[in-house]
Amino acid sequence: MPTKSLVEICQGIIGKHLDALYELGDTPFRLMEAPLKRATAQQLYRIEKCNPHITEETQDLWIPHCLSFRDIRIAYEAGNVSHDTNWREMYLDRHEENQRKRQLIGAKIKSHYNQIQNEKEF
Repeated sequence: MPTKSLVEICQGIIGKHLDALYELGDTPFRLMEAPLKRATAQQLYRIEKCNPHITEETQDLWIPHCLSFRDIRIAYEAGNVSHDTNWREMYLDRHEENQRKRQLIGAKIKSHYNQIQNEKEF
């Protein structure tokens, strides 16, 4: 079993503590890429907001998050997604759209529940 380098050990520790990661400072992206591959979309978004200079280099890290949406994954596998796609924007747009749908469904359920409660009172 080969021994890990100090860099690999540090990357592993960083990858396990991404919730505590904010400022990257002058750390080269090549050193942060491996831990950031393990980041959730929310963690990656937060880290990018704190370090806007890395957003150009993190585009490929958004692909797996985008592919979690079935229709995007199907289009990607069929080759219908452009190579110059802004994956970050695609994910954020889809996430926002899903949040709006959830809120709308929640409001409808609440309205329907209130309507039933009002009918029970009479």
